[in-house]
Amino acid sequence: MVDQVEPGGPADQIGLRRGDILFQVEQYYVSGLEDLGMVLEEVRPGQAVRIGIARGNLRAWVGLQARGAAGAGGV
Repeated sequence: MVDQVEPGGPADQIGLRRGDILFQVEQYYVSGLEDLGMVLEEVRPGQAVRIGIARGNLRAWVGLQARGAAGAGGV
């Protein structure tokens, strides 16, 4: 479950908000922070990543571009 979104960051730009559930990154299903961390370690700076988000009864998949080397620190 998303706890916070950095204002102006990539997640904010696609409309991700607190309370959303991130359940998939690329072809990998994630069930917690450990799973998410392992998947994100493989994401290269600037790489386009497909993520699955649940909000209430809705599910959506969106593309998100990982931050470049200057903004290292996550998606």
